[in-house]
Amino acid sequence: GEWAIGSQWTGFGHLLGTHETPPNITTDGTQAWLADASIARTPVLLAQTDPQSMQQWRVGLKGPWQQWDVLASASSGQARQQHTLVTLPERWDPLAALPILAEQRHQTRLQTLNVQAQRELDSPPQGPRTLSLGWQWLQESLATHTSTSGAGDWQGQRQQWAVHAEFKTPLAERHEWTASLRHDHLSDLGGTPTAQMGWKWRPATDFLMRASLGTGLRAPGLDQLSPQITHNWLMWDPIRQTTLRIQRRGQANLKAEQSTHTSWGFRLEPHPRWTLGADLWHLDVRQTIGYPDPAIQQAAGLMRSDAQGPYLDAVATNLGRSRKQGIDFDTEWRV
Repeated sequence: GEWAIGSQWTGFGHLLGTHETPPNITTDGTQAWLADASIARTPVLLAQTDPQSMQQWRVGLKGPWQQWDVLASASSGQARQQHTLVTLPERWDPLAALPILAEQRHQTRLQTLNVQAQRELDSPPQGPRTLSLGWQWLQESLATHTSTSGAGDWQGQRQQWAVHAEFKTPLAERHEWTASLRHDHLSDLGGTPTAQMGWKWRPATDFLMRASLGTGLRAPGLDQLSPQITHNWLMWDPIRQTTLRIQRRGQANLKAEQSTHTSWGFRLEPHPRWTLGADLWHLDVRQTIGYPDPAIQQAAGLMRSDAQGPYLDAVATNLGRSRKQGIDFDTEWRV
């Protein structure tokens, strides 16, 4: 909703909530337990449920202030995800202690404050020059619960603030150039600057060409920084015809991903109701964050063992460099 505050200012707010319960995934788990001689070859089905929900609210204010168009907002939200795997029938004692049957719950919270201001510096014949400034603060927290021996509860928190500026100016008639700078500071990883340049050319009212070049930053997730177990599951090993327990954890010294991206594209509107476009893009990511392939770990003999049997420890790490490219295209017909 929106509501007027005085003659020039407007308040706004929204409330959003979702709840999803995907269909249960039921699989035949009989073969998974044959490697354990203590478990009888009794037919057993495994039922997996993964309900998830999200709630968010946002309120804000927008209007003019000393030649600036200002927008300020605050938001808060949380998301919950639960993973449960049970046997059918629900009570089967030989499988009761297996870690895959553990319940896993994850809850994320996010609070933000955001202020943006834009003004027109001057207006030459080619078009107006504009300057945009912004400040953002956010706090993210994650709490996980795993009813598995050795995992237990874990929670982490991060604060981040950022300042950014964007300058937009016409180069000539129908040509426009944009430059932007941003600095992010994370409480657990420090500060990093990023930048982007963009170009736009509209030789006709129904045709547009555009290009961009910039750098990017992606911080590791809070679960990827946790040295404790955050996920635990079983994987079927078709070669050895047995199950493979995998437990996932993070490490505190992960570095953020750094990226460089370029794009070149166009948009065409041959008819007032029809528009289409395409963009060719290239992305070069350094210090990519991921987990080692379980099959490669197993082949390298990195299996471990505890009181519950053999397992693989999947630890988040900076894997190296990743290059990707592709074309995004779309068309739309409006009625």
